[in-house]
Amino acid sequence: MPLSQISSLPKLFLKAASILFVGLVSGLLTSPVTAQTLQQPATRYLQFVTGGTPTLTKFNGRLYLTYGSASTGLLNVASASDGVNFTAATQIPSALVGASPAPFNNGGNTLYVFYRDASDGTLKQVNSTDGVNFTGSLQLQQSNGAGAVYSSTPVSVAFFGNYYYVAYTDGNGHVQVAQTDGQTIYSIHQVSSNYTTASAPSILQGAGQLIVGFQAGNHMLVMEGSFDTNTWNETPYPGILMGSAPNLSIYNLANLYVTFQSNDQYHILFQTTGQSPSTLTSPANVSYRNILMAGAPSCVQDLSTQSGVTLFCAFKSNDQYNLTFIAAGN
Repeated sequence: MPLSQISSLPKLFLKAASILFVGLVSGLLTSPVTAQTLQQPATRYLQFVTGGTPTLTKFNGRLYLTYGSASTGLLNVASASDGVNFTAATQIPSALVGASPAPFNNGGNTLYVFYRDASDGTLKQVNSTDGVNFTGSLQLQQSNGAGAVYSSTPVSVAFFGNYYYVAYTDGNGHVQVAQTDGQTIYSIHQVSSNYTTASAPSILQGAGQLIVGFQAGNHMLVMEGSFDTNTWNETPYPGILMGSAPNLSIYNLANLYVTFQSNDQYHILFQTTGQSPSTLTSPANVSYRNILMAGAPSCVQDLSTQSGVTLFCAFKSNDQYNLTFIAAGN
């Protein structure tokens, strides 16, 4: 890791100079996509020692950080009104998330954190109406009486229509999407029959469809889009090879971002952007040479923070210390 990420960081950050343009195509946007720049180096948080990818979401005008403790695997939650100065983390003893939880708020008054239970692999959730006091863990159950659902990887979540959709990997390496109200799973949809994965999928809602991205067995990025969760339009990207699972995010309410760790010994943060799942720039040509990661990042747009910064990416440090870093773009 560069000394710039190990030493104390200044409050003012240099902007990355990488700007990416793609042509006019139909999809998420009707105008060219400009890549958001992230500060280099990222901000270090000594107090948040994580066992996996630290994850971000928005709730009640604040940016929320969730992670599994590197020592206990228990869920920890912290928040910041400005996206920089976080509260002390609250540990949730009922949620053994292990690696990477999946926090989400659909604009209502409840913050959900979905996760793969580290002890038995089942899909569970905890939730809170104030972001501090959380319920006990609830195991999601299938409506057909088949019981719990098991995942071999961490999960991701999106809200589409009137339901949450939890993306996970089954025991055969297939990416599945479970429709749920937060308690009952009403249906499960397999995303791809052509590719499998050994890492966590990423899911979001954009342009009236569910979008899923995952790392295939050969490290290739595979993107899927569906308007009804039954039929999935698949786009493999042989020119985008990743060293981690991807993270999908929407910037400026429209631009699709895919962020991932480089597939080499350097572990650099890379991004590709586009206007739809099938029109990403390939190969990815936005890179941050001073942002090194251990595993997948987690990025989220937040227009509500006082700092005016609108894109945040959290990741685990590329060393033995397991620290949380957050890079912001404006």
